[in-house]
Amino acid sequence: MSNGAVVGNVKILTVALGAGRAGFLPTFNGNCRRCRRSAERLARSPRAMLDSPHIVRTDIHRKNNHLVHASARITVSPRAGCGAGCSDVFPEIRHMNRSMLSPVRRAAAALFVLGLVPVSHAAQPTLRVGIDAESYPPFFSKDAAGKWKGWEIDLLDAACGKLNVRCELTDIAWDGLIPALQNRKIDVIWSSMTITGERQKAIDFSRAYYESPTVFVGAKSDRRRVDCAVPATFKGRVIGVEAGTNFSAFLDARFKQDAQIKAFDKFDNALADLVSGRVDYVQEGKGLFTAFLASRDGKDFEIKATCADNPVLGLGIGAGLRRGDALRDKLSTAIAQLQQDGTWDAITARYPNLKGSIEKGR
Repeated sequence: MSNGAVVGNVKILTVALGAGRAGFLPTFNGNCRRCRRSAERLARSPRAMLDSPHIVRTDIHRKNNHLVHASARITVSPRAGCGAGCSDVFPEIRHMNRSMLSPVRRAAAALFVLGLVPVSHAAQPTLRVGIDAESYPPFFSKDAAGKWKGWEIDLLDAACGKLNVRCELTDIAWDGLIPALQNRKIDVIWSSMTITGERQKAIDFSRAYYESPTVFVGAKSDRRRVDCAVPATFKGRVIGVEAGTNFSAFLDARFKQDAQIKAFDKFDNALADLVSGRVDYVQEGKGLFTAFLASRDGKDFEIKATCADNPVLGLGIGAGLRRGDALRDKLSTAIAQLQQDGTWDAITARYPNLKGSIEKGR
């Protein structure tokens, strides 16, 4: 039997050792870095408890040890190096019956499985999140200090808060995101990745956290009327698209006979060729054109055609996860809550240029 209580910033758990036996009470000073390291290390490896030099044994009367509670209880803590802060946290050491140490130590491993770490410094699980190394403002981009920012980053932070995890972003080239997930280098892909049948053969997806129609952008001065449903209206034109995307697959399947498809390694490079006149149109999700159309370079361009829903173009934008990962359902629930409790709308309101470009996923 075990029970727990919180005293100050310390989590206290005791375990029954049998009739007439005392309980076991580990304590840590949450303000001491060495204490925290010991707690985290022992929590990860319960067997290390039995041989740890931090277990107080015969010298429990030393005042630089932290514990000090009733007899037959033991503390796990560094013996020195904590500074005055540690000795001030707990009362003076009381006498411990040395004959009680063996059964107490045998109970230690079981207690650490329960996660004996200071409550205020309990380590949150870390979720390793992969994101495209290329910037797509206002969805995600790095500021001058190299920190990620944007609508998608804000939504990710909110989702991680719902899951009570710490999210750690790793930027990876687009083509490397799915392999990195499959090879367990990351746990989640959060990078405006469209949910498509082809990708679902390799990975799972969460609920869509946003949707954005597929559009063609071209020069305002171009008077030709084009229609996504009629590829022949693009006959003789050059269409730019980012390689390896669902948009590229869509164009290859439907437009190759009528138009020249020019694939780019980066979306920004496709836009550069659009501005310079080397391509006539660029196809992408409407939301990703937001920053460009609001910029000086994009002032002479506009949306020329919008595509209807199509399986190749996908079922919205979702988080990619490994096949069968239970995290999918948890993340989908968190996303649904954000879409229903007003958080999604509040975050989107911070980015007025996105109005009309994205909507909640399904």
